[in-house]
Amino acid sequence: MKKVLVGFLVIILILIVVAIVALKWLDKNQGKIAGSLIREKFSKSELSKVYQLDFKELDLNILSGRLVIHDFSLKPDSLFYQADDTLRLKYPVLIEASVPFLSLSGVDIVELVKNKHVIIGGIEISQPGIRFIDHLTKEEKQLRSKNYQPQPDTAAKKSNPINFVNLSYFRIKGGCAEFYNRVTDKSIFKADSIQLLLSEVLVDPEKPMNTILDKTFGSSVFKVGTVFFKNEKGFYDLDLGGSTLNLEENNLEINGLKLTPKYNKAQFGHKFGKQTDRFDIKIQSINLRGFDMNRFLLSGGIVLNSVKVSGLDLQIHRDKNVPFDFSKYPKMPWQSLVQVKSYLQIDTIEVSNSSILYEELAPEQPDAGKVPLSDVNIRIYNVSNDSVFISKYGPVTVQLQAKVFNKGDLVLNIDVPEDLNSANFSFSGRIGPMDMRAFNSITELNVHVNIENGTLDSLVFRADANEEYARGQLMMVYDNLKIKVLKKDDEKKKMTEIGLLSWLGNQVVKGFNPADNKPNDKPLVAEIFVERDKNKSVFNYIVKSFISGIKGSLVPGIGKTYQKYQKQKAKEQRKEQKQQKHEKHQQEKSGK
Repeated sequence: MKKVLVGFLVIILILIVVAIVALKWLDKNQGKIAGSLIREKFSKSELSKVYQLDFKELDLNILSGRLVIHDFSLKPDSLFYQADDTLRLKYPVLIEASVPFLSLSGVDIVELVKNKHVIIGGIEISQPGIRFIDHLTKEEKQLRSKNYQPQPDTAAKKSNPINFVNLSYFRIKGGCAEFYNRVTDKSIFKADSIQLLLSEVLVDPEKPMNTILDKTFGSSVFKVGTVFFKNEKGFYDLDLGGSTLNLEENNLEINGLKLTPKYNKAQFGHKFGKQTDRFDIKIQSINLRGFDMNRFLLSGGIVLNSVKVSGLDLQIHRDKNVPFDFSKYPKMPWQSLVQVKSYLQIDTIEVSNSSILYEELAPEQPDAGKVPLSDVNIRIYNVSNDSVFISKYGPVTVQLQAKVFNKGDLVLNIDVPEDLNSANFSFSGRIGPMDMRAFNSITELNVHVNIENGTLDSLVFRADANEEYARGQLMMVYDNLKIKVLKKDDEKKKMTEIGLLSWLGNQVVKGFNPADNKPNDKPLVAEIFVERDKNKSVFNYIVKSFISGIKGSLVPGIGKTYQKYQKQKAKEQRKEQKQQKHEKHQQEKSGK
C-alpha cells in the first residue's frame, strides 16, 4: 500500500512538473501558436487571393491579457491585378496597411468569460499607415454597378454576446492615410500626423451610438496634420495645415486652409465653359464651436454656436471675355436656405483680419480692373432655415466693415426678410473720407475714366430691394473732382486720354457736392434705382444699385429713375391692353 501511495505521488509530481513545463512552454510560445493559427486561417480564406498578410512578431499572454504585434503589414497581392474580373470587381477598393507597433493590454479574461464584459486597460497604435487603392477603370466601375447590386440583409439579427466594453484609453500616434488612384497614378487624398486619444470609454454593443450621444467617455481629442484633397474632375484642390476635433467640448479647429484653382486666370473661365468667378482662398484658422453632435447623429441637423474665420485672403477673378450663361437665374443666398432639407442653425459667423480682392477683366482689355478690400471684418447673425427660430431671434443680418480700395472706411449692413422665400431685402452703409483717385484701379479699365483729382468727404446710402428693382437714396459729399476720358491705344498697349471728351466730361460732371460757390447749401441727395439683372448674384445687385446712386450724384438726372420706371411700365401696360382689345375685336369680327 505504501509503495502504491509513493508511486501515485511520484506520478502526481511528474504530472505537475510536466504541466509547469507545458505552461511555461505555452507562455513562451502562445504568441507563435496564435500567429500560426492566424496565418493558417488567412491562407484558407478568399482574402489570401487579394492580400498578403505578414507580421514580424506576435507576443501574447492570455493570463495577463496582453497582446503586442510588431511590424504588421497588409498589402494587395501582386497577382491580384491580373486576376479575373469576378474577383477584381468584387473588391473595387483595396487596402494597404502597415503598423510598426500595436499593443493591447489589461484585458480581463475572467470578467469576459464570467460576465461577458470586455474590460481593456489600453490600446496603443504607433505610426500606422493606411492606403486605400482605387484600381478600377471607369468602364469597369460601370460594369460593376450593373452586376453588383446590394442585397438586402434578410438574416435574423443575432443577440450580441458582449454586454458592454470598457476601455481605459485608446491612442494612435503619428498615423497617416491616403486615397490613391492606381489607374491615373495620382494621390487623391493624403493626411499625415494623425493623433487620437480616447479615455474612459464605455460602449454598449447594442447601442454603440450612445457612446457619443451620452458622452460615456472621459476625453476625446483627434488631431490631423497636413491634408490635401485633389479633385480629379473638379476645378479646385483643397489643402489643410492641421485640424483638431474635441468631442468633449464639441469644437473643431482647422488651420491653414487653402482652396487653389487648378487653372490660371486666363484658362479658368474657358475650361469651365461659361463666365464664372474664379476663387483663390487662403484661411489662417477656422473655429467651429458648440457643434450639437447629438442632433447631427440623430436627424442630420446642423447646430453651431459660432463659426470664427481669421485671416481670410479671398481673391475673386471674373473674365468677361468668356460667354455668359443667360439660362441661369441664381436665388438670393437666404432663399437657398429653404432648399436645405436638414435643420440648420448657426448663431454667429465671424470673419476677422481678412482681405478681399475682386478683379474683373473687361472684354479686349489687357489687365483686369480691381476692387480691393482690406481690414475686412464681417458678422453674420441668425443663419437658419427654421421659421420658429427666425420668429424668435430674427432673420439673417450681415454687418461688414472694411477699407475699400485700401483707403476709405466702408460699413455695409444687409437685412433679409423673415420669409426666406421672399427676395425682398434692404441694405445701407457709408464710406469715410478718402482720395477718389483710388477708384482708378476699377474705373480706368472698365469704364475708361481716370480720376485726376478729387476728395471724398463722406458717402451715405440706403435702399430697399425686391425681385424687380432696388430703390433708395445716396448722398456723396466731395470736392475738386476732375476726370480724364480714356481710350485704348493698341500700339502703346495702354490707355490714353481723349482731350475733347475729357473737357466735355468735366463740364457735365459735378466737381463739387455741395457746389464750391455755395458751401452752406445742403449736399445733393441722389436717387438709387436699378432694375435687377436676374442672371446675376445679390452682390452684383447691390453694387449696381450703389453705382446708380454715384452716377446720379456726379451727373444729376442721368440714368433711370423710379418715376421713369413707372411711366415705362404704365406705357407697356397700356400697349398690352390695347393689343388685347385689338385681338378681342378681331375674334369677334371673325366670329360674325
